[in-house]
Amino acid sequence: MNKKFIHTFIIILIFLLFTNIHINAAVPSAYELKTRFALLRNMYPTGTEQEMFYNSTYDGELCYKDLSGYSSWECLAWGCKVFDTLWGQSISTAEEHKNVQNICIGDYARFNASNAWGTYDHSIVITKIEGNILYYTDNNSSGNGRILWDKTISKEDLQTKVNKVLVWGAGKCGYIRHMKGNTYKNIDDITPHLTAYVTKTGSTHTIKTVFENINEKANVLICGYKDKRLVLYKNREYNCENEMTEKFDGDFDLIKVFITENVNSLTPLCAAAEIKPEDFK
Repeated sequence: MNKKFIHTFIIILIFLLFTNIHINAAVPSAYELKTRFALLRNMYPTGTEQEMFYNSTYDGELCYKDLSGYSSWECLAWGCKVFDTLWGQSISTAEEHKNVQNICIGDYARFNASNAWGTYDHSIVITKIEGNILYYTDNNSSGNGRILWDKTISKEDLQTKVNKVLVWGAGKCGYIRHMKGNTYKNIDDITPHLTAYVTKTGSTHTIKTVFENINEKANVLICGYKDKRLVLYKNREYNCENEMTEKFDGDFDLIKVFITENVNSLTPLCAAAEIKPEDFK
């Protein structure tokens, strides 16, 4: 190996170490994208309070901290949460544009939603495209801090809103954040193999017990709830564990198990006597 090559290699290595470079995560298949949407719908159905997906605190206040470490609240927080889950990438590092005609499923939009009732900015994530109509999910659009699904807006209306100057954007207009390589306009013909199991009311298990006794070959997401709040989840598929607000080692009031593959029965997934199929409904 000659000195010139070594010198060039060292320069490249230093550049990579000391510059802020983001490498895009791979675009999931349409099947995987539909499955991730299904997981989000099952974990946070319409009417879910926003505190259920908050995973951190900022100055003592509950918030959502996204994959880049950015803390946010309300509609922005839900937009970040959904984008994180769908793409494995923070919206802060995604591509940005303003042309609604180019919008795709899973895109995030931030816009001036001011009307006769108030002045504010709003965030949504596109879930379906049907001609000129866009379906989306959002949070706190009614001012009650709750998640909603299957709301609609026309492309023209969204474009008008995106073109407005944001209320809290320092003079910047609205925008669309897009996962590089995402070309999905329709995933309706995809049927995700998602099976959800929920522990019966009154049954208590530790998250460790449930997670360790689910068949290790299953792609599984397990959510533990205490006092009606999601306080911890473990995801074997992505090898992650996230504590929502504080260290929690006790029993859970409720545990939801999501299997992201075609599984017809929980029985083969239970490997030990501590956790049994009859504990779930």
